[in-house]
Amino acid sequence: MKKILDILVPVLAIVLIILFYAVIIDISNRALTVEKSIFVIAVLIINFSLYRLNKKIKKNDQ
Repeated sequence: MKKILDILVPVLAIVLIILFYAVIIDISNRALTVEKSIFVIAVLIINFSLYRLNKKIKKNDQ
């Protein structure tokens, strides 16, 4: 389980960061819509929860 998460968390983080920046660039080109703002908030929440999960797993390993 831990090995899967070690691979999955960084990959998910990278994908989310790329999506996040793609949306930011898109926002700068056009007006900010409700869907985009919801998406950005969702990405931030997912990133934060992955970060917390990763920290918790690392703490349990020691």
